Amino acid sequence: MNRTLLLIVADFLLLSLLALANFEESGEVATGERTGEGRTSAGPALTGPDPAMVDLLASALAAEQATQSNVQEELARTRAALRELRAEREQLGETLAAERDRLRAQEEALASREAELRAARQREEAARREARILEEARETAEQRAARLAGEREELERRRRELQAQLEATATDREERSEELVARERELARLEEQLDASRAELERARQEREAAEREKEDLVAERERLARQAEERQRDLAVAAANLEDTRERLVTEQAVRERIEERAAELSTGVTRLSTGVTELSSGVTELAETNRSIEESVRELQPVSANEVFVRARERTVEVVFVGSRAAFLGSRDFREVVLTNLVRIGERAYIFLSVEQTPLRNAAEGARIESLSVRLQTRVGRINLGALQRASADPSLLYASLPVAATESLGVEPFSLAPNPLRGGQATLVDLVDDRFGESDFRLEPGRSGFAEIDRRTFSALFGEFSAGPGDLAFSRQGRWIGVVTAPGSLWIGEDPEPESTVPLGPDFIPALLRR
Repeated sequence: MNRTLLLIVADFLLLSLLALANFEESGEVATGERTGEGRTSAGPALTGPDPAMVDLLASALAAEQATQSNVQEELARTRAALRELRAEREQLGETLAAERDRLRAQEEALASREAELRAARQREEAARREARILEEARETAEQRAARLAGEREELERRRRELQAQLEATATDREERSEELVARERELARLEEQLDASRAELERARQEREAAEREKEDLVAERERLARQAEERQRDLAVAAANLEDTRERLVTEQAVRERIEERAAELSTGVTRLSTGVTELSSGVTELAETNRSIEESVRELQPVSANEVFVRARERTVEVVFVGSRAAFLGSRDFREVVLTNLVRIGERAYIFLSVEQTPLRNAAEGARIESLSVRLQTRVGRINLGALQRASADPSLLYASLPVAATESLGVEPFSLAPNPLRGGQATLVDLVDDRFGESDFRLEPGRSGFAEIDRRTFSALFGEFSAGPGDLAFSRQGRWIGVVTAPGSLWIGEDPEPESTVPLGPDFIPALLRR
């Protein structure tokens, strides 16, 4: 009951009292007198309520009830609107949470992109530093050449002074004229040889620059071949022919350089007979040649190798990993022999082999549990080595490896591959499958959340073999022909480093079958 209803009830009671009251002229209300046990009324009888007043009160009550009903309906509508507002608020809250998740995902993607950009900038900066080092080495060589030219001019000046002194000495001129003429002829002959050697050196340098330009053209051709998969076979044949021509030119350049060095040695011998200054000039020419060779070696180290040449090198250095043992059978035991092909990798002073467990007899847990004896050896056409143990890598238990001293592997007659100093440089690898004689090229990038692993394309394409899918145990090499790592699963590449063992399985007489069941 609200305040308005109380006021109406109070008004109704007041009007009822006024209607029932009987006022005298004196203004006193007539009341009954109590006499004895009974009660009598001295005034006239009470009259009933006024009908007009009752109608008025009834209409007022009806109006108040209508107002109250309207208020209740308005309150119901307000509550319904409030519930709708609450539902909209909850929906907006869910929408806001989803929007925040989307923004958070975008921020993470942006952060990953920024990390990739920073890595690309670092690679570009490293390339610039290497180019700057080469440029400084070239400038140093040019400075040495300028210094040698100055020394030659000084020697020429001394010769002219000596000739002037000889002309001034009239008494000795007749006696030494023949000797002076002979020396001048010898000097002229040596100068001609020196000029000829310099011309040959200049031609060799021009041929080397032409070879470098041709190599750059080959790199551009290989990139174009990657974009045009349909024409790879024909273009690869052309590139191989160009590469062979380049190799022949490099061999010719090396032969010319050797002839130049021989003539420079002869020239230095003749100049030594004339003066000490010419000897210094010949030694300076030798130093210049050595500097050029070091620059050429640095350029050759940075020069990429074709995927076909990487595949040929890997196949030439193949090592067979032979698994020999026996398994428990229904009646007795059964012998088995399996062969896996791989390459040796040198890390520090030790040579390693890396295998995927999918390539070995341990690929099946049930079959591996029944192995009673197991021995493993490395062999080539030249020699063989028995392994004492296999180890599981802690980075990935599906990766098996064994290590030996580098000197112990010399009996195999194959050279171990060297580890790539910067495996992430270039972001491209050549994948080699020695078992099926297949290879292909693939881009790779660091795998998020796994240290030491990279993501590779699940499907690559080779110019010679068509479609090629990399599988566990396939080897990865850099564009310079260095070893990068081994594929452990489709799309996953372990980047090689000095591994840490998770467990060790002795082989041969020390083999313990229970170790395979762990």
